[in-house]
Amino acid sequence: MKNLLAIALFFSIAFNAQAQELNQVVFDEEANQKILYGECNTNGFKKSPFSSWYNSELKGYTPDAAITDSLKAKLESIEFKIIMGTWCSDSQREVPRFIKILQSLDFPLEKVQIICVNSSKTAVEYRVNVGDVELVPTFYIMLEGVEIGRIVETPVNSLEKDLLDILSGKYKPPHAADEV
Repeated sequence: MKNLLAIALFFSIAFNAQAQELNQVVFDEEANQKILYGECNTNGFKKSPFSSWYNSELKGYTPDAAITDSLKAKLESIEFKIIMGTWCSDSQREVPRFIKILQSLDFPLEKVQIICVNSSKTAVEYRVNVGDVELVPTFYIMLEGVEIGRIVETPVNSLEKDLLDILSGKYKPPHAADEV
């Protein structure tokens, strides 16, 4: 009985560790390339084949300092959820830029959840299914677990300006929902 319990505990821990693996690389047949899939952090982008576009955009983007100065006071209690595809050129451009903005604000990246989807825009294990996300990247801006706005695919003005408008209550994208 004791051995059976130990075996069950081992498999339970092993299964949970696998389900929560960060920066999982899989081959997407439809995109015909390796992609990041599921929950990720910026460390996943720093590895090949993702590092070329990530490092280039991160290094090459300069956030608008006047706007980021206005953002600093508005970020308390804010969290972000990003749904993206490493196969998608819009995600390859906008996500590193968004990260650069957050870094310039000394925003804790632990408050940013990044879910990478396959080319069918799914990550079933992470409750992202077809229809939940139409375009990637989608940046959800959350206040205490409630979505207050989102930036979908490309910003209207710039990432930092759209973010400031959302946090200032001046702009609420038409797709904003109650919770994500």
